[in-house]
Amino acid sequence: MTLDVVFHKGFIKVFIVPDPVSKPEVSQTCLSPEQSVVCCSTEGDGVEFIWSLDNNILIQTRAESTNKPTSEVSNVTISLHGQLTGNLACITQNDISSEQTVIQLRSCKAPVSKPEVSQTCLSPEQSVVCCSTEGDGVEFIWRLNNNILIQTRAESTNKPTSEVSNVTISLHGQLTGNLACITQNDISSEQTVIQLRSCRGSIHSPFVTVTVAVIASVCTLLLRLALFLYVRHLHKTPRPVADEDNGENEIVYSDVRVKSATERRPNTK
Repeated sequence: MTLDVVFHKGFIKVFIVPDPVSKPEVSQTCLSPEQSVVCCSTEGDGVEFIWSLDNNILIQTRAESTNKPTSEVSNVTISLHGQLTGNLACITQNDISSEQTVIQLRSCKAPVSKPEVSQTCLSPEQSVVCCSTEGDGVEFIWRLNNNILIQTRAESTNKPTSEVSNVTISLHGQLTGNLACITQNDISSEQTVIQLRSCRGSIHSPFVTVTVAVIASVCTLLLRLALFLYVRHLHKTPRPVADEDNGENEIVYSDVRVKSATERRPNTK
């Protein structure tokens, strides 16, 4: 405030002139996904604060002032739900002037959880590493031996209780070292470090395994079929009969017919 001194007809008149309000400064701080606080501060005398959200008045109040050598600073802090959004205006006024500042009220994000990291070997030349975390608006940073590999944001999967994000990267199977997955957003930051292992040995796909099994089954069936045909051929081959008149015991093949008893007896009638 200022003093205005006037001399009039031998009298001294002192007028107290309030300082006009300055343009207010407004800041939002997220405490959790369910709570945020907004602070509005201004300079001036006898300041009245009016809060409005999308042109609807929320609060109208006067604040305690903090005296400084040059001016009087007043501030008001209000608590809002963390998911409330819209145009939030802080209007400051006194008998001299009026000012306002409008901010875009943002929803508060959930802090990130400690990321889970897993490595899977696909072949000696390729491995994949997956990093997953819970939180809102998560940014992923991959580091190998403190050297940044990738910095990206992931697509999120909404769940009833939280938002889960994950990123999968492909690396050479023989790459080793300390691999760190860092997850962060506007609220917090977390990281997990694993020892990247080299992939060894040949890894067969399920398709190759099934193909080998089918080939083995077919070979077994063919072998059994060949054995069956061979045995059947042996049963159909006529047995050899020795000829007694042949001094050299030459073996000849002949058809043998067995006569029944009725055919050998002569007919006596």
